[in-house]
Amino acid sequence: MVLQAEPNPAHHALAALEQAAPHFVLVTQNVDGLHQRAGSINVLELHGNLHRVRCSQEGTAFDWPEERAAGTGQGSPLPPSCPRCGAPLRPDVVWFGEPLPEEVLTQSWEEAAHCDLMLVAGTSAIVQPAASLPLVARRTGATVVEINPTETPLTPLAHFVLSGPAGEILPPLVERYRA
Repeated sequence: MVLQAEPNPAHHALAALEQAAPHFVLVTQNVDGLHQRAGSINVLELHGNLHRVRCSQEGTAFDWPEERAAGTGQGSPLPPSCPRCGAPLRPDVVWFGEPLPEEVLTQSWEEAAHCDLMLVAGTSAIVQPAASLPLVARRTGATVVEINPTETPLTPLAHFVLSGPAGEILPPLVERYRA
């Protein structure tokens, strides 16, 4: 199903914003790779990416060939084996109870602490530690804008709240910024 999903207007708007903004970092909890498929480059994936696999022994990540992900690889053992050590490969995503990738989390905290503006779009704002990133940004002087169809725990703390789906709100907002 992930291979059949297509980026929506919000994904495309964020990719356009990255091209227009001098320093843009996208921190996401999504594991579907749609931000990259829309053209985003500077993406920090807190929960990993289903388009990669990771060695269960060494932790080394590899791109997951789409034909394997789609189940069309001929004679391919499941789970596949690590090409380096032969241990089973697993999806390169964070499962419940696992820690987030330390390097990605550290970089996300740094970006939040040094940003001028943080857009928080399409999230429940309750999954930690990601839900704390806007609080760090606000505490260090950034303007926090929430874009969401429903209220979240962040809503009363955001400087601006744009109510609605990110796919409807972000495209005109980014176009106005680029103008």
